[in-house]
Amino acid sequence: MRVGIEFFPSALHRPWEADTYWWQVIQDLISLFPPTDMICLTNQHVHALSPVLIHRQISSFMQRYGALWMRVWWEKQQPDCIFSIHKPAHAGKHIPSCVLMSPDDGYRDQQNDFNPQQLQRLWDRLHTRKHLIIFPFSLGSKWTSALHAVYVYPVPEVAFCPCSWEDEQRHRMQFADGHPYFLTAAIPVHDTKNVVVWLKAFSVLKKRLQSSVRWLWLLKPEQFAPAERILQGYAFRSDIILRDTLDISTLAAALSSAYAYLAVGPVRTQWRMALASVYSGVPVMGIRHPVYEALVASAGMWIAQEDVEIIAAHWLRLYQDEYLRKKMIETCYQQRKYTYDDFLHTLQSYVQSLQADAHTVNS
Repeated sequence: MRVGIEFFPSALHRPWEADTYWWQVIQDLISLFPPTDMICLTNQHVHALSPVLIHRQISSFMQRYGALWMRVWWEKQQPDCIFSIHKPAHAGKHIPSCVLMSPDDGYRDQQNDFNPQQLQRLWDRLHTRKHLIIFPFSLGSKWTSALHAVYVYPVPEVAFCPCSWEDEQRHRMQFADGHPYFLTAAIPVHDTKNVVVWLKAFSVLKKRLQSSVRWLWLLKPEQFAPAERILQGYAFRSDIILRDTLDISTLAAALSSAYAYLAVGPVRTQWRMALASVYSGVPVMGIRHPVYEALVASAGMWIAQEDVEIIAAHWLRLYQDEYLRKKMIETCYQQRKYTYDDFLHTLQSYVQSLQADAHTVNS
């Protein structure tokens, strides 16, 4: 059997990015198909994929405008099926496709459903051959009833797990000079208005509690200067910690010792870390969104709107109500029963079923 893979990541720079997660999933999934020829079509962001028989990189221009060329290329490789992340396979109707629709693909901020036109185009491209659409969250839509769709709960890498009390104290010294802290990765420093709302809520928290709690921001180096401009003159600037990290072990350590994860910013940049928080035994707080509710459920505290007083009230409750936080952590542990290996083997079984269907049709 020959399995094709399509993956066109927009960023693979930091471990908290969603595309970095899918990249890891692809690499681990490949190892589950040792007797199978693996063929990969991706873009220039991906530099190495050693277990793959054929690995073709394409430019962003070709990715956007070279659909016909890619279809021809796939037909020459003659895969039995294509596993595609984010986008419908460019092979379209010609080759059976297993398409994983990531939360940052169809969901956009303030939308509660996939764009109907997008799903119609997907259906038009795939419905004449065997195919499978995987949504990593429950989705109520008239279009999914027509599609051959399944729902698969994604799981973060095994590095994300609860830490011991001793490790938590050590990590607190490492990241916040021993103080308790909240954590956010990928703060949208380009969206000053949004960040200022959360900073004002943090000010309310600090004034009412008179606490030494800190707020750790994980950012890329180029985001430090915009962040400093936003924080210039901020009364509690000394309680905001800016940091960068390149490896997943450091990220996992920082997350597992946080008091809570704050999902500040678009869902497409935050769902990966919100999910990792649950598996680290850390509650999540953010603006209510169907993706969060599907992936994190009651392990999160969801806010109706981005209002300073509303955010501050929820933030105070999260920090002060130990019983509530304990119940949220218990929910986190319940979700950990579904492991990363379970997730990989589920994807593997779907790809294999697609291969088997294709083989039956061809024979």
